[in-house]
Amino acid sequence: MVAHDGLEALRALDQSHESIDLILTDVVMPAISGIDFASRVREAGTQTPILFMSGFADSAQREIGLIGDFIAKPFTSSKLLARIGMILGKEKAPRIPAHASPTTGDGPRPGTEIGP
Repeated sequence: MVAHDGLEALRALDQSHESIDLILTDVVMPAISGIDFASRVREAGTQTPILFMSGFADSAQREIGLIGDFIAKPFTSSKLLARIGMILGKEKAPRIPAHASPTTGDGPRPGTEIGP
């Protein structure tokens, strides 16, 4: 699932009947920040792993560490896949469609990607 901001992502999660393996969110987004989004996800009782991304070195690292994991921008798709694999504890990381690649500039930005 893809959402263009945190509020849309919250609605998508609330309406989804699918199992979500990982949430990938930017720290800086319109409507609500990635940290506010993730806090609301946790308050709802969801324990799905959350991976934050940001190009800002000091992007609330303390808060992020309490909620999820972090990857600094810019990053390659292979680094993103490696981090996701590490978080999910899998030997092979899940395949991310090319249209969602953070290095191509395609896909929704800013925003949040929610997916298995």
